[in-house]
Amino acid sequence: MNIKRIILVLVCIFTLILCSTVSAADTSNITANNTNSSFHSLQSSTSVKSTSSQIPDPIISGVVKDNSTNKGLGNVTIKVIQNNTQVAQTTTRNDGTYSLNFINSNTTYTIIASKLGYMPISKTMTVKRSSNLSDPNFYGIADFKLYKLLKYSGNASSYVLNIGALPQILLDIYAGKSSAGVNSSSTTYSTGGGSSLEIKLLTASLLSGLLDVYSTGNEGYKSGGLLPTTNSTLNKILNNLGLNIGLLSAESNSSANTPSASGTSTLASIDLDITLLKALHILSLNVGAVGSSSSVIPNFNTGVLVSTSKAGVANITVTLLGDKLLEIKALQTSATALVNGKPGGASATFNWQVASIKLLGATVTLDQLKAGIEIPGILTLSLGGQKTNTSADGTYAKVSGDALRLQVLDILGGGLVNLIIGHVEAEAQVPVGGLHVNTSDLEVTKTVNNTHPNYLQNITYTLKVHNNGPDAAAGVIVTDKLPSGLKFISANGNGTYNITTGIWTIGTLTNGAEATLNIIAQVIASNTKITNIADITGTNYDPDPNNDQSNSTITVGTASDLKITKTANNTNPKYLENVTFTLIVHNYGPDAATGVKVTDKLPAGLKFISSNGNYDSATGIWTIGTLTNGAEATLSIIAQVIVSNTKITNIAEVKGDNYDQNSTNNQSNTTITVGAASDLKIIKTVNNACPNYLQNVTYTLTAHNNGPNTATGVKVTDKLPAGLKFISASGNGTYNSTTGTWTIGNLANGKDAILKIIAQVITSNAKITNIASINGTNYDQNSTNNRNNSTITVNLASDLGITKTVNNANPKYLQKVTFTLTAHNYGPDNATGIKVTDKLPAGLKFISASGNGTYNSTTGTWTIGNLANGATAVLNIVAQATAPNTKVTNTATITGNNYDQKSSNNNAAAIVKIGPAADLAVKISVNNAHPKYKQKVTFTITAYNYGPMNAKNVTVTLKMPKGFKYISKDKNIQYNSKTGVWTIGNLKNGSKVVMHIVEQAMVSNVKLTTVASIKGNAIIT
Repeated sequence: MNIKRIILVLVCIFTLILCSTVSAADTSNITANNTNSSFHSLQSSTSVKSTSSQIPDPIISGVVKDNSTNKGLGNVTIKVIQNNTQVAQTTTRNDGTYSLNFINSNTTYTIIASKLGYMPISKTMTVKRSSNLSDPNFYGIADFKLYKLLKYSGNASSYVLNIGALPQILLDIYAGKSSAGVNSSSTTYSTGGGSSLEIKLLTASLLSGLLDVYSTGNEGYKSGGLLPTTNSTLNKILNNLGLNIGLLSAESNSSANTPSASGTSTLASIDLDITLLKALHILSLNVGAVGSSSSVIPNFNTGVLVSTSKAGVANITVTLLGDKLLEIKALQTSATALVNGKPGGASATFNWQVASIKLLGATVTLDQLKAGIEIPGILTLSLGGQKTNTSADGTYAKVSGDALRLQVLDILGGGLVNLIIGHVEAEAQVPVGGLHVNTSDLEVTKTVNNTHPNYLQNITYTLKVHNNGPDAAAGVIVTDKLPSGLKFISANGNGTYNITTGIWTIGTLTNGAEATLNIIAQVIASNTKITNIADITGTNYDPDPNNDQSNSTITVGTASDLKITKTANNTNPKYLENVTFTLIVHNYGPDAATGVKVTDKLPAGLKFISSNGNYDSATGIWTIGTLTNGAEATLSIIAQVIVSNTKITNIAEVKGDNYDQNSTNNQSNTTITVGAASDLKIIKTVNNACPNYLQNVTYTLTAHNNGPNTATGVKVTDKLPAGLKFISASGNGTYNSTTGTWTIGNLANGKDAILKIIAQVITSNAKITNIASINGTNYDQNSTNNRNNSTITVNLASDLGITKTVNNANPKYLQKVTFTLTAHNYGPDNATGIKVTDKLPAGLKFISASGNGTYNSTTGTWTIGNLANGATAVLNIVAQATAPNTKVTNTATITGNNYDQKSSNNNAAAIVKIGPAADLAVKISVNNAHPKYKQKVTFTITAYNYGPMNAKNVTVTLKMPKGFKYISKDKNIQYNSKTGVWTIGNLKNGSKVVMHIVEQAMVSNVKLTTVASIKGNAIIT
């Protein structure tokens, strides 16, 4: 009793401490970290469509039907989930149809269809762009068939520990709680939850739901965790309560699609220490890892509903006043309620197990527990109670129980600390017959033999239906209505196919069986993507709707029926003629054609001349580029025919980037027929293009066949024109001078025929053109060389004559003579440019000229100019004879611009004979022109012979005036002072002699003049 009193006092003190803790807790803001890692709150409103062009705008539509009636089901909730977050919601119309759009940047979504009383179904789908590339929206179709739910319910819950300090009065702690509940008739369908730690102080919830994680309806998996930190407010409150906890975590899961639920919670450790003034340790409780789980799971394949709860703890240690009172290790409990709706099919099971239990260090046995263990006033340990209830028809089962109950320190009729360890309970209820429904997982797959067909090609869709069971499927139909762009051709396989409705009726399909249908369709659209969807249904419940639909998308490329036509403006051209080929390309669609090219390489025999389009003559490619549906492009190619006597076929072929559904009109050709051809050429030459009057000329005619074929009936016409007189002809063939026809006949390719015609020029001052032309029976592709002429230029003709006379044929030296020149034109034409060359020869010096025209004494040219036929021109030239003792011949030559047909009278000469001569001269000078009276002066007399001949008998006579007195002379000089004669004798041409005489002035004041004269004779050699 003393111990109880002491403990009672201690409890009172502890109670006061806890009260202060409650006060502190009331004034503290405590935030429990409840982390939802997988789901946010559901949104109940439908998202509003945005007009933003930067974010994809998904549009999802479909129809929901009741599986039992195959009719549209109204008021079905449609939810769009993306990454576990609802992004849109709507309800179906009365006919079961729905449509919603929203703003979201993703393309893959989960679509959930749910209605009270039906099994919710979800599908995963991907929205895609339409074939209209200008449409920014993304589209998707999600159809559903809902199956009515059977009515069933179940509950399960558990907790690992319930720790009560003065239970229901002072402190209650729940560790490791979990729960799960399912009711197919409620709107929430299912709820799962986990709570790691719950604390009630003085009956008030202090930290209730410290870590609560709940999932309701169809929220799916959720989880959370919490680790109190050392200095946190939460940790301080727990310390005031004597609590120290480790990591908390909890998980939950709920599903409305076949309603089911589960929940779990764990706690790493719990330490509870009841102390007095934080010094005296009264009681401590140390708990290791704690974990619990609860679940309610239906199985429609077996028809069973199972509710299960479990709880477990790694270890529990109770210490009283510092001594270990109780040790429990590895304790596990479980409760299971199982029902299948069949008689005897309900069971309720409670199990528990423990590794070891020690009390005050001694092992406790199961039998001891059954009997109960008590240390009076200190401890009571016993097995927990259990209850079970099952129905005979197998529709209901319930079980609940605890593993152990522990009461420590009995005071006032109850324990200071009570522990309930390993509490579990489970309940399940199903209708009679259980949850089993006929279930068939129908799967449809659809493939196509060609995913990239061309326009108008046939493709084969293969539909395979497989029943994955577990039951035989009834009323199996597949809806596969061919979409726009496909035309039905035929179908074969199991069952029947209605092309109008697109329904393939299979009927019954046993578990594991398969049915196949082949649909052959023609592609009647181009430049598009066509998605063909097959949807399978049956009367049985289908647990997996995600394989109830299959689609196959084909990509049809652009198609353009390109047609080319080719014509020629002349199908019978002649050799070397130009032909115009006209190419017309037409696009009969259905699409605009790109990369359109036409290959039309001119064949041998045709030479490219020009075109009016983008045509490469080297490759023969006409590049058109893009040609819209219904459009035409035209090209004209001008080509020259360079072969003869043949047929030429020119082929044009059109191609483009697009598929061409009709290749029969991609090629066109034109054939031309070319006749024989001979390019006859005549060449005519003359040996003298500028013949003179009355001369003969020779014309040479050369006929050549440039081919390409042998020429027949070849003739050349060459009639001599006026001014020419036929003399003779020689060569190939025959020549008729009267008609001027040269008959050749046949002339092989590359061969020549030659004719020479000799003719006399019988006119003057004229141009005479002689024309020759050639022809034959073949086409001549080059008429420019069929005619040839040779022009001769006949000069003016004037017979010019010249006569020359002289008035004195024997002139003396330096005597003048007159030459008379007479020019006469004897015709037949007026003469032009007449000149007479009469350059005075050495010995004659020009003095003057007079007469017609002009005379240039330097060049000796007498320019007459024009002289009419029969006219005369006269020139007189006066000349001085400057060459003594010589015979001089003066010749005149006449010329003119005209041809002079008689040259014998073009020259005339006159001869003069000049006598001998010597030019003697004398000079006299005085050394003093102003002598004084009786002063002597010296006279210097110089005799010169300036030629041109040597002189003889030369004498100089001085006439000295009175007043001078002879004094002396030079030695060896023959001078007679009395006669004044200085006898020199011979004096050579170009030489001189000098004589000095001295005279004395014998008078004064007078002017005296002395005169000297020279004479002599020329020496004739």
